[in-house]
Amino acid sequence: YSLNQVLYLDDVHFTNNYAGVSSILFSDYANSGGAIWFSNTNTIGVSRILHSTFTNNFILSGWGGAVFISDSPEGIFIYDVRFLGNSALSSYTYVGQGGAIMTSHDTVLEVSNCHFQNNTALPRTDAQNKPYTLSGAGGAVYIQSANVTLTNNTFTQNIVVSGQFDAGSLG
Repeated sequence: YSLNQVLYLDDVHFTNNYAGVSSILFSDYANSGGAIWFSNTNTIGVSRILHSTFTNNFILSGWGGAVFISDSPEGIFIYDVRFLGNSALSSYTYVGQGGAIMTSHDTVLEVSNCHFQNNTALPRTDAQNKPYTLSGAGGAVYIQSANVTLTNNTFTQNIVVSGQFDAGSLG
């Protein structure tokens, strides 16, 4: 969790991290950022994530399977990063958004030379009777009220699956 700090990560590997409570399908709050939750409302300076890998991170009932970025008008730059097999899973209360990245609320984000593969936004089916929950949105990236530039990235086999409420896929 990074709040009001300039973040600089280079050659860092995040694997098998998660946020959320696995036993609660009716969550009263959303969870964010399976590996990183980043918000920078007060600090001057551009944050950077460079030459890194996010693998098999997930969020239960919320946003950003690997990375959640919000309220960051100074900007964050993500360069040469691999996002592999990350997931945002929904609950009955919150849609899983952004299998790899979810960004919102006046954030300035630039993503360049990155690879997104096998990331998912899915309904949860792990309850005892295996009911579907809300749908997922944005298999690789979900953008809401943000200024985002995507340059020279590859997107391979990222998936959104609709659940009980059939919200469909968004990107």
